[in-house]
Amino acid sequence: MKRGVRAKGKTMDLAAQKRSLRKEILTAREALSPEDIAEKSRRICDRVRALAEFQTAETVLSYMPMRGEVDVSLLFADCFADGKTLLLPKTKDKEMSFYPHAEGAGFLTGPFSVLEPVSTEAMDPLCGVMLLPGVVFGRDGNRIGYGGGFYDRYLEVRPMLLTIGVAYDLQVVPEILHEDHDVPLNLLVTESAIYRF
Repeated sequence: MKRGVRAKGKTMDLAAQKRSLRKEILTAREALSPEDIAEKSRRICDRVRALAEFQTAETVLSYMPMRGEVDVSLLFADCFADGKTLLLPKTKDKEMSFYPHAEGAGFLTGPFSVLEPVSTEAMDPLCGVMLLPGVVFGRDGNRIGYGGGFYDRYLEVRPMLLTIGVAYDLQVVPEILHEDHDVPLNLLVTESAIYRF
C-alpha cells in the first residue's frame, strides 16, 4: 500500500487548507436531501457490491453512517448472506478497534453519537476489505476525514487491508495535499465512478 509523501514547496498552511476544504464539502454534503442520500447510497453500494475485491473478501471492516455519509449499511445483508465476517468500529480516547457485528444484533450509542456494535471482543484481521468514510476525497487517492486521525493510525500498522473509500461525487476533488501520516486509499467508489490507485 502506498504511503503519503509530504507536499513540498507549498506556502499555504496545510492544516488551514484542510479545514477550509472540509468545511466547504461538509456544507455541500449536509445540503443533500434524505432522498438524495438514499439514491446515491444505493448506486454506490451497487458498485461496491460488484467489485471482485468485495465479492472475494472474507472479512469486511465497515462503519455506521452519520451526518449524511454514504449509507453502507445497505451492504450488511450481503455480508451476512455470503458468510463474510462484518466488523464495525468502536472508538476510545484516540484509538479505534473493530468488533464483529452479527445479523440481527443491536447497537450501542458511542462517542460522537455514532452507533457501535454490542460485541465486547475486538478482532484484528490479518486481511480484508475496509470501507472508509470521510469528508473530502482526491482523485489522487488521498482523503480528508474529520480531523481525528482514527483511520490513519489504524491503517498505518495494517497495510494488508485493502481500503475502499466511499463518497458522493460532490466530495471528490482533483488532489489533496497530504502529510507523512496520511494513508492513501486503494480504491474510491462514488455514484458515477470507480477510481483505482
